[in-house]
Amino acid sequence: MARLKDQFGDFKLYSSLEQLPKANLSYKSLVLISVRTQSTKRIFDYVVSKGYRNIYLEKPGADSLEKLRDMERRAGEEHVNVVIGYQKHIASYVSEAESINEKMIGARDLYNKIKSPEGV
Repeated sequence: MARLKDQFGDFKLYSSLEQLPKANLSYKSLVLISVRTQSTKRIFDYVVSKGYRNIYLEKPGADSLEKLRDMERRAGEEHVNVVIGYQKHIASYVSEAESINEKMIGARDLYNKIKSPEGV
């Protein structure tokens, strides 16, 4: 924790929704939601209602496409930035894409260019 604080500045951890204060818009906040998939939408809605506008969702984001689309709609309406992460070591589709990529002539250079911030 000390290393993270030194590197990124002060941060707070909350173990329940009731502890989460209303967002203070005078400084940047990022809310990381890492819970059971069935609870993600409920917690997302709560966090947005508290005024937070930067949210990182642990994969897969929701337990249905309908819920994901509803979250996407609300994020758009309320100008919320949302990122959904994934765990590469268990995402078989990433391994499959990399395998296909390796077989394509010249694809490796394109992949690295797209993957790196300088290539975008």
